[in-house]
Amino acid sequence: MVSLRRNILHNAFTLSDLVVMALSFVLATSIASYERNTVTIAQLLSTPLTVQTFLLFLTFLFAWHSIFSFCHLYNSRPVSSPPTDIVSVTRATTLGTLVLSVAAILLRVEIITPVSLVAFWTITTFTTAATRLLIRFL
Repeated sequence: MVSLRRNILHNAFTLSDLVVMALSFVLATSIASYERNTVTIAQLLSTPLTVQTFLLFLTFLFAWHSIFSFCHLYNSRPVSSPPTDIVSVTRATTLGTLVLSVAAILLRVEIITPVSLVAFWTITTFTTAATRLLIRFL
């Protein structure tokens, strides 16, 4: 029974972390586009998806998951205190945002701006921490 609960928690954490990252990215780029008055949300969401964009997104999903694994957020451990969880999540989202910013510079991704990076980090950190605390206490 304990093993089943651990598997369910692991899968819930993994899925929620990736969904939060993806939705946060869309929201953060929308905020930055709105701030610059360049692209509306409707235009952003109606942009055709290319194979290159899709592969880049999958690569970042994999990197995000790897970073969270590297920060031991998927390891089975005793229930830790909420401040410890928040520190671990903050460390992982900060590292993930740094990876995103380096990739944006190297690949010259114009839609990723300093404003979108700050929005992305803020949204992912708070939402991931809240989601993980909620899942853990359910």
